[in-house]
Amino acid sequence: MRNGFGHHLAGNKTERIRADLESRFELGLYKFGQGLNVNDLAEEFGVSRQPVMAALSELRNDGFVVITPQVGCAAAHPTPSEIADFFSVFAKMDGRMAAMAAKRRTAAEVHQLAQVLSELERSSGRAKQWSSGQLGILVSRYHEIIRDMAKSAAVAGRVARFWRMSNYIIRNARENYTEHLHSIANKERRKILEAIEAGDAEAAERLMERHIIGKPQRVGLLYGSATEAAARAGRRSAPLRARSA
Repeated sequence: MRNGFGHHLAGNKTERIRADLESRFELGLYKFGQGLNVNDLAEEFGVSRQPVMAALSELRNDGFVVITPQVGCAAAHPTPSEIADFFSVFAKMDGRMAAMAAKRRTAAEVHQLAQVLSELERSSGRAKQWSSGQLGILVSRYHEIIRDMAKSAAVAGRVARFWRMSNYIIRNARENYTEHLHSIANKERRKILEAIEAGDAEAAERLMERHIIGKPQRVGLLYGSATEAAARAGRRSAPLRARSA
């Protein structure tokens, strides 16, 4: 498909496989460092090895896969430093989207965002379903609406790819996504909504950046625990014993 008419069918297979595998990463079905067997995947998809390898190569370029010659393929296992770098860049991108949303939003879009947030806030007791349930869908929808508000399709598409990587990383968290963490995140989402509704682009950008930066901290991927993350954000929190890595 990308290399000329003669590769059209192979390209279609590659894109289908890549999209399917990327979805699995986003849903947390692959864990950090988990091996990916090309032969098994080829059999599962009913294709030869070539489109599977092409799909995995694309996923490697996006950071989901590590391919080691003579060894094989595995799900990427980013270091804490790489996770911090990723979310620092992602926060800037999503922050700008929130700022643009505050300038360009319509009343109907704000109402739609408020409805999704209300569903999230009513989801008390369902936080443990984060890895596979409706809660994750609602969170993704909340951010999707903000990207739509920004009215910059080309930029939104690129930010969405970062969002999918974010989901892969977060769903490999060492800590459970507890009700307390869910409550913290919803309070941040409420402030972002209020800034967007008020047309305050500066506040929307700042609040979104803080929200995204806090994601790996809240679930214990950085700084050891959610309590330490809360302290760093200026929140009052009872001390916990340091967790071993």
